[in-house]
Amino acid sequence: MLPVFSTPRSLCLYAVWTAVNIATARLVNEKLPEVYMDEPFHITQAQAYCRGEWSRWDPKITTPPGLYALSVGLNQILRLACTIPNLRFTNLIFLQITPLLIALLLRSTRASSPKLPPHCTGVKQVWKLRPPSPPVSPPPPPEFATDDSSSDTLALVLSTFPVFWFFGFLYYTDVGSAVGVIATIFLAREGKHWLAAAMGVVSTFFRQTNIIWLGYAFLSFTTCAFKNANLLPVVRSYPHFLPLTWDEDKKKIIERPADQAMPADLILHFVIYLWEIPSLLTPFLPYGIALAGFISFVIWNGGIVLGDKSNHIPSTHFPQLFYFIAFATAFSWPALFSGIKYGAFGLVKEVMRKMVGTRRRVVATCSLLIIIEFFIWKYTMHHPFLLSDNRHYTFYFWRRVMMAHPFVPYLLGPIYLACGWTWWVRLAPTSPLIDLLIIPLFTIITLLPTPLLEPRYFIIPFLLLRIQLAKDPSRGEWVEWAEFCWYAFINAITVGVFLFGAREPTRGAEDLGIVRFMW
Repeated sequence: MLPVFSTPRSLCLYAVWTAVNIATARLVNEKLPEVYMDEPFHITQAQAYCRGEWSRWDPKITTPPGLYALSVGLNQILRLACTIPNLRFTNLIFLQITPLLIALLLRSTRASSPKLPPHCTGVKQVWKLRPPSPPVSPPPPPEFATDDSSSDTLALVLSTFPVFWFFGFLYYTDVGSAVGVIATIFLAREGKHWLAAAMGVVSTFFRQTNIIWLGYAFLSFTTCAFKNANLLPVVRSYPHFLPLTWDEDKKKIIERPADQAMPADLILHFVIYLWEIPSLLTPFLPYGIALAGFISFVIWNGGIVLGDKSNHIPSTHFPQLFYFIAFATAFSWPALFSGIKYGAFGLVKEVMRKMVGTRRRVVATCSLLIIIEFFIWKYTMHHPFLLSDNRHYTFYFWRRVMMAHPFVPYLLGPIYLACGWTWWVRLAPTSPLIDLLIIPLFTIITLLPTPLLEPRYFIIPFLLLRIQLAKDPSRGEWVEWAEFCWYAFINAITVGVFLFGAREPTRGAEDLGIVRFMW
């Protein structure tokens, strides 16, 4: 495997992407030389640290001081003053690192024979028992390339994801938070557990909820336990009972895809985890230490939020999950509608078949819709920030769509269900059941307690879900370019409106200054 962005084509694309980022950063700093929105809290705190006032803390800040401390260190190394543009430069560096990390994670995800972590010695025993034969299957056609160059291209595209890319030019914690999580997951999959745990701890200094994604990183690593050779006799004895099969061509144990899984597979996965506990204790140690430290912090702090606790009370916000799946579908439609198996019309047809294809499916769909509508009725939240701040797109979405009529939120229920089926149809044929379930599981844990509809909260689960979709080989490179054009179109509009669509504040809100619209 070549180093990331090592081919002339990839280097050229990365150089162009870098030039666009630098030009955008300069334009943002020219048009917006003052702090905006949440920046007064973050930049004021960082500048206090620059002056050596380490004991000063703004009680309105809800996240730890990781971004501020890093900015101070970076500016001291580069001998830069802690001005607004220089502090924003920290996130520009994070933005430049992002495609490199995503490319590494994509290669790890796509690899047909990934690098085995040290504890998976059983797989090595399989190779000793059955030495691999020369490959006989032809390589995939060029139009469905899964090579390193394709990973580099997709990494650049995902780094241009509009909500993520936009905040790379302001002084917010979200870009650094996402970079830390991606690095943590990659290191965990490489079996570098102490480094992964350390990086996970660092990421929690940007956003506390990243401790959840540290757990995801460990679980994504443990999927190799299902390929342990200690299970080989059982797999051969009960080939139709276990969710594992022996692949004679690849000479390894593989899991059947989620669309062929049975309900009993979940129980069997749990049993296999119990079987593998002794071999997982050593890799879990650094993650356990990090988790214990975080629990101690929560007990000491009296909660997970640092400041402004009255406006960030954890809640049970089920509709947040519906907003996320619709959001992810809207931003990933070029990738979802690609593929030789379905295509756009075939995908719609398959989703309809899943929902109303048979009488049993109609009953199941009606039952799910009843549950969804109940959650909408019981748990929809009108957060004060959402209703009062007209500088965010979510304000207009809520006012003009969700509040247009009392029945509108309920009419969206079938759309949420169709979006969920869309992701299942595209992911299930290429992903084992356990791989397909852990991302939704940790997304639920992350988003369910958040009372505010905020697109920035969707960044990490969206990127991980989209990276999971990259395992599907039945797509051409045109998909990445279509997705890039979709992202570029949105970015051009949002950045253009933000910089050139400013307007005077309304009467009674003069203290807000010039109004600019943003995510």
